[in-house]
Amino acid sequence: MCNGNKCECVKCTCDETVKTKVHKIEILVVDHNDVGIEEIKLIVEGIHYPNRCIRPTVLDVKTEEVDWNDNHPLNVLSTTKQAANKLFNMDKDSIYAPFPKKGGDL
Repeated sequence: MCNGNKCECVKCTCDETVKTKVHKIEILVVDHNDVGIEEIKLIVEGIHYPNRCIRPTVLDVKTEEVDWNDNHPLNVLSTTKQAANKLFNMDKDSIYAPFPKKGGDL
């Protein structure tokens, strides 16, 4: 709150401390057209939500090249998570958690 009014943007200059949530979201981007990681990073970070009340920041990027076809495990919803974990040598719980129920936390 600023001067009794709710802050409407992240550019608030008031000194009052308020609780806010920070979410870490891992996404997998299949780049068929070789858009490139820098452009993808700009797209993700350039998302403009009204009043900049969300501000995505790309923290880390890892890239691997694969031989792709329509049956690739990354292209099949039921095997995407396992294939991504294998491709990036990640533990089985590191890629996305199920979406929480509305109003709940992970």
